[in-house]
Amino acid sequence: MDSMKFVYMLLFASACSGCTYIPRSEQMDFCNADFAFEAEITSKDTGIISINYGFDVVTVYKGAAENIPSTLLGHGTLFSCGPQMLDLNTKYLIFATINGENIQILTYRKMADVKPSDIERITTNYDCNCTININYAAFHGAQSPPLPEPSKNECNAPEDFCSRSGYCQKNSDGVCTWGDKGDCY
Repeated sequence: MDSMKFVYMLLFASACSGCTYIPRSEQMDFCNADFAFEAEITSKDTGIISINYGFDVVTVYKGAAENIPSTLLGHGTLFSCGPQMLDLNTKYLIFATINGENIQILTYRKMADVKPSDIERITTNYDCNCTININYAAFHGAQSPPLPEPSKNECNAPEDFCSRSGYCQKNSDGVCTWGDKGDCY
């Protein structure tokens, strides 16, 4: 009987933390990350709760290399949105946050899919002093009023914005403005 309660609890928890797509700008993930870096995956220990990765840092784009913990955690096979599976001996662009003694993957992309314009955008255009506002209802096709006029520290993302190439950066007048750099894919 106790095992059935456990199964029902797991099913309930899984349904509650289900996976729903919420549009985000890559800049939002970059700014929420403690570290952004290129790394080659050297080892993998897969579990149902987490996947522990060993890695070698190639290039650091945010944070200091000496402060990056030696273990990278990805979501395991039980995670409701799917596991964060990285391939051995493959290089990735990784945005990660501190999680205790380790770092947790926020987002990742194979370096084979990263273009020079992507690196240029994250190193020169992402301004973490700007807040990006997204009209989530309009993004999902619902009728909704437009977003209020942004303050000088905010950008309203266009309704058809590209999460990867779009960015928000202060101009020479100190006002955050929306821009696009690179391909939208």
